[in-house]
Amino acid sequence: MAGECRVLRKAQNEKGREGTYIELPERTAIQRNPIVTKKEIVRSISEDLGLTQLETRKIVQGVFDTVLRILAEEGRVELRDFGVFEVKRRKPRKARNPKTGEEVLVPEKSVVRFKPGQIMQQRVEAVGNHNQSAAESAQPTMSQLES
Repeated sequence: MAGECRVLRKAQNEKGREGTYIELPERTAIQRNPIVTKKEIVRSISEDLGLTQLETRKIVQGVFDTVLRILAEEGRVELRDFGVFEVKRRKPRKARNPKTGEEVLVPEKSVVRFKPGQIMQQRVEAVGNHNQSAAESAQPTMSQLES
């Protein structure tokens, strides 16, 4: 069935962070960690495409630089099926200093908002559903506890 994920194995990355290698539909296995670095993205892409990591790093950095430049100049980058990056203005507001309770004015600022595309949303939900069902199956049921 489309959208199914399969856990391949648990492992640690080079920084010792625990992760789970999963197989996503129509993709090679990737390691899911709490934090994925640019270095890990470069390594995965270079293996998939058969390029050196140096060549791949230049390409990945070029994509990131281009997205940043367009966001700064135009305020919006739309990557079909992936998502939309958009610069939004936050109005100035009043807040409180949690230590002193003193009211402070937070100035207006620009923030980048990301809205995932449909395919990304579906894949994230599929992985989330897989993890939830795996966690639920690992927990004993009442009947298992009673026996």
